[in-house]
Amino acid sequence: MLKNRMVCECYDITVDKIKQALLDGAKGYDDLVKSMRLGVLCSACIGDAKKVVEQLQNEIEEEKNRGTV
Repeated sequence: MLKNRMVCECYDITVDKIKQALLDGAKGYDDLVKSMRLGVLCSACIGDAKKVVEQLQNEIEEEKNRGTV
């Protein structure tokens, strides 16, 4: 997944910013809505954003299991 890919254009939120928020303790999509306002302005990105969050959570879990995070 391209880390600089834009997920939410309204708030300039990239894949990398979402991953960093998850690494910093966000528990999932709802936390990101509250902390970053992901998907709340025009809501066009909600479907993609939820998929990205799920993929990143899986990626982070795999990295933790390998000891690379």
